Amino acid sequence: MIMANDIMAKKELFAKMMADSMDDRVQKMAFTQEDLNELYDNGEEEIYICGEDLHIPLKERVVFYLGVNNPTIVIDSDELVDFETLGISIEDCLFDEEYSKLVFAAEEDYESAMDEANDEVDIEQVSMFYESMKEYFSDYKAEMLDIGISEDFSEFFEIEELDPSDYNSGEYDYETKAKAKLACKAAITEMISEVRYQLVSAAKEYVSHTSEYYSELKHSFDEFISDLSDAYDSSVESDYDDEVEAYWLGKKKEFFSVVFPQMNFAGISREDVESIISKALNKRLLVRTLLQECDYDDDDDYYCFDLESACDTINSEIENFVSELEDDLPQQIYSTYRGVFLRALEILESRFDEMFSGK
Repeated sequence: MIMANDIMAKKELFAKMMADSMDDRVQKMAFTQEDLNELYDNGEEEIYICGEDLHIPLKERVVFYLGVNNPTIVIDSDELVDFETLGISIEDCLFDEEYSKLVFAAEEDYESAMDEANDEVDIEQVSMFYESMKEYFSDYKAEMLDIGISEDFSEFFEIEELDPSDYNSGEYDYETKAKAKLACKAAITEMISEVRYQLVSAAKEYVSHTSEYYSELKHSFDEFISDLSDAYDSSVESDYDDEVEAYWLGKKKEFFSVVFPQMNFAGISREDVESIISKALNKRLLVRTLLQECDYDDDDDYYCFDLESACDTINSEIENFVSELEDDLPQQIYSTYRGVFLRALEILESRFDEMFSGK
């Protein structure tokens, strides 16, 4: 038999697990109208609708409402609301009965008008429109592939050379050569750790700075979308009769409603860079090999070590590695960014083909 206190403990544990899984989203949940009003007044741009029949503010401001378990929301308007113009996004919510009737009636009218206009559009018109618009996709793809890195970021990889005098023993402190070797090995390991730290720090700072790449490509992509929209309008206005213009404008709205992938840089993280550098150094700087370059001297049966030659090798390897980083890492990161936008272009073009390659 499960005792009452066991049930309460399980409920508390479950509530804690849910809170942990929802993270900071818990603070953005609206169960009552008061919750919603407070979150809205506090400037929240993302609100989770958990209660029923909450009234959505219809002011011009960017807010994303996400329903939990498809709640019904109330839209206080006697006519259709242009949520996109207001900056409002709504997902996984149901409209109240009165507003749903408005939406349904508008959809019925729209479908009827589209069906009538569709009868007036012939296959040849669609084909001509399709071929003229396709050029915009191919031209922009070529432009995107031709964009290169113009800025020099080499200053990020200015790594300070190691000075052997900071690590050499210089003193006959070790009773046996074996102990001197162990101390030498520890010094080499410390040197490798130091250059690894410098490289990782520089590369992480570099990765953070490359958000400029994203901004440049995002600006280019936005311009392409704007040009594509203008070209669409221009083609419709110049090539088609007034009676079928509604058809094309309706199709345009449907076309541009495609959901683009979230264009956040996820290809190379700061942690990825640390892993890349660590693996590269592990291959380049082998402690066992560097130990073979070290010298040992004895005086009255006490030993010291000299790792100047090993230090020179480390400095030389790091110089070569930095040179490779300056050549390869920027291009690798830039290509990853660019791939995000090329993927978005591919989805958009696929949507276009689906809608206009045939009537």
